Formats: sequence, C-alpha cells, structure tokens
Amino acid sequence: MTDRRICGGKDFWKWCAFSLECYELCVNAERTEIKDFPRAQVISAPDDITLTCRAVTDPSEAHNLRLQWRRNGDVINPAPASRYVISDDGSQLTIRQSRVTDTATYTCRAENGVDFDTVEVPVTVRGWSSAHH
Repeated sequence: MTDRRICGGKDFWKWCAFSLECYELCVNAERTEIKDFPRAQVISAPDDITLTCRAVTDPSEAHNLRLQWRRNGDVINPAPASRYVISDDGSQLTIRQSRVTDTATYTCRAENGVDFDTVEVPVTVRGWSSAHH
C-alpha cells in the first residue's frame, strides 16, 4: 500500500510491506512535469502531423522516465508501416498523410513509476473542400 501526503513542502511516501512493517520517508523530489508540449492543432489533409512532448523528472528517476502517446484515451502502439510513428525516445508522434478521421484528442503521458503528468492536445484535420479544385 502506498499513501501519499505532503510534509514540509516535500513529497512524503509511506510504504507498508505485507509484513505490516511501515517505512516513512520525506524526500525533496522534483515532480515529473511536461515542459514542452504542442497546443491545439488544425491541419489540412494530407499534411503530416507532428506532436512533440518533452518532460523533466527528478534526476534520481530520470532513467525510468517514459513517454506514452494516446488517441482519445487509447494507447498508440504503431505497427510497422503504420501512418503513426513514435520517435525512439517517445518524445515525438508523427501521423503521416493525415486524414479527417485523425481528428481526435491526443495525450502525452510522462511517467517514471513514482508519479506522472499528462497533457491533452486537440487535433483537427480538415479535408479538401470543393473550393480547392
């Protein structure tokens, strides 16, 4: 069981093992926070869409930092040859040859196993109109 509280402006964690032994620790940890993220996007099909998300976390947890992208709440796991491409470090989502059906709310989630932060980005893809003949 993990119980989270604030103590003296610092994160306070209390871990209780199955043996009912409890350990308390008051740490001065930096929260995981998304610092660089896209704003609402309006794109014209079939342009590519690129969303970038960068996060910071406590240096002691930096090796555990993971970025994850979601579309309308569902995790994006691009298959080979997919129009969805996620960079190796997870910081960038590219949707190739956008379609009107790519209109959605995209979420970047940064987590380190201790805490997390999320940012939602509404993306609107507009199709070709008859005025563009």
